[in-house]
Amino acid sequence: PMSKKPLDEAAVLELQADLFAEDVDPPSPLPAWAEDQWVAFFESGGDAAAAEAELARKAAAAAGPPRYEVVHRACFVRAEPSVKAKPVGQQTRGTVFEASAVRDGWVKLSHNAPGFDAMSSSSPTGECWMLIDGSEVGLGELLRLRPPQLSAAALAAAPVEGAVALVSLEEAASGAAPPCAGRVVVRLSGEESAEEVRQLKGLPHAFVLLDPPPSLSRLHASRRVFSLFEQEGIDSAVIHAFRPPPSDGNELALQLGSQVGGLLCDGLGDGVAIVPQEGASFGTDFLRTTSFGLLQGARMRSTKTEFVSCPSCGRTLFDLQEVTAQISSRTGHLPGVAIAIMGCIVNGPGEMADADFGYVGGAPGKVDLYVGKEVVRRGIPNEDACDQLIELIKENGMWKEPEEEEAGEESAAVAA
Repeated sequence: PMSKKPLDEAAVLELQADLFAEDVDPPSPLPAWAEDQWVAFFESGGDAAAAEAELARKAAAAAGPPRYEVVHRACFVRAEPSVKAKPVGQQTRGTVFEASAVRDGWVKLSHNAPGFDAMSSSSPTGECWMLIDGSEVGLGELLRLRPPQLSAAALAAAPVEGAVALVSLEEAASGAAPPCAGRVVVRLSGEESAEEVRQLKGLPHAFVLLDPPPSLSRLHASRRVFSLFEQEGIDSAVIHAFRPPPSDGNELALQLGSQVGGLLCDGLGDGVAIVPQEGASFGTDFLRTTSFGLLQGARMRSTKTEFVSCPSCGRTLFDLQEVTAQISSRTGHLPGVAIAIMGCIVNGPGEMADADFGYVGGAPGKVDLYVGKEVVRRGIPNEDACDQLIELIKENGMWKEPEEEEAGEESAAVAA
């Protein structure tokens, strides 16, 4: 088998002789090419582009099929690569799919793309195509090529300078991380012994990816790892890898909160990486907002307004769900601000003690507004209370205007 490591000068000269290519001079300075790239160079008569093409071929083979993400709000899927072809479905922003072909600015969806079976069955050609860039029809970028995810072995075979290499603890300890890696991430399963975990202390790494297999209890395995870290004095940052199976968004949020949220609330971990299993069709936007929601619930990062609401009871003096939705729609863009919405004054002031502002039912049809624990406005009619709450936030210097949607996005809801 050919060497996957860059050849030194002596090895290059030996290979040159083996290939009877003494009339082909190696470039100077010597490129960091592996053996197969030097073979392509010598066999082409000294064409450096041939060696680079071999590198690109290996990188493409290691990366697998290209993956695209929908970045417009929604885009048509068509039966042929033409804006005049029949629409057979659509994909929404955040959807990621594999492409089986790319032609003239269009990508052909692979059979495992979300909703492919239904769309292909209604396509006269049995194919599904999407336009990559809609600039010619005034819509801008529609799809974006996702960077490939390469294993350490793939990076060694086709180096990518500055790449982040994900390796097992065993690989890290044996020096298997490819030379091109700018940073190394070590994956732990939770099954490692104390002696194996101790090796982390002497290994350079950016962070640890804690990724227990389904056969282990995540909670028990993760707590064991953190216990070992504490015993060994290891202070590595830890990201929890969560791999949800196909399900709906509510089930994902429930499982994420119960399996990872409890650990983060106890200070065990620094973040989460949601990696859906094959067949799951969660959009990137949904995964992003769900992840940030988890971090905010664990009091690790604030990216939106924090709402605190009572559970509602017979004393509630307004429609709690309707009012909460109304306030959320108008004030949900204020990270770092906490707003409590309480149905009555019996338990409300106590339950909202940590909130910056309070919206409390004071009497039938009337609302009292609080700043911290102090009531500052009383007896406000229900229909005016939300506006006055916003005024109160502005008066206390905690308001900012919501960011506007991208120009034209609402009118171009479905593109190309």
